[in-house]
Amino acid sequence: MIGHQPIIELRKGGFKPTTVFFFIGEPPTPKFWFNDPMGCLNRNEMPEVYTHGVNPRKADLTWAKGLIIHLIGGKDIYEYMAWWVGLIDAEPRLLIGVDTDEEVNIWR
Repeated sequence: MIGHQPIIELRKGGFKPTTVFFFIGEPPTPKFWFNDPMGCLNRNEMPEVYTHGVNPRKADLTWAKGLIIHLIGGKDIYEYMAWWVGLIDAEPRLLIGVDTDEEVNIWR
C-alpha cells in the first residue's frame, strides 16, 4: 500500500487523522511535489491510501482502527467487497464506500 505509513507514524505519536480516503488501485503519477500521496499529512490535507496491488486478505489494516474511512474504486465488485470486508475487520469508526456501481455503502 501507499500512503498508510504516515498515518502509522502519526498514530505512534498519539494523534490520528479524522478521515482517510482509501483508493483501490494505483496512485496517480505525481507531476508536482504536492501531488504525492505520501505527503498529504505534511500539507495538512486528508490522507490518501492506495492499495497498489496489495491482496486485501493479506493487508495489515490495523492503522484504520477508529478512523473514518472513505473507500473508493475497484475494478469489479469482488475486489471492492474484499477491501470492504477487510476494512470492517479493522474496526473503523465509520466506513463509507462508493462501489463499482456507484452505490454508496455505509458501515458503523
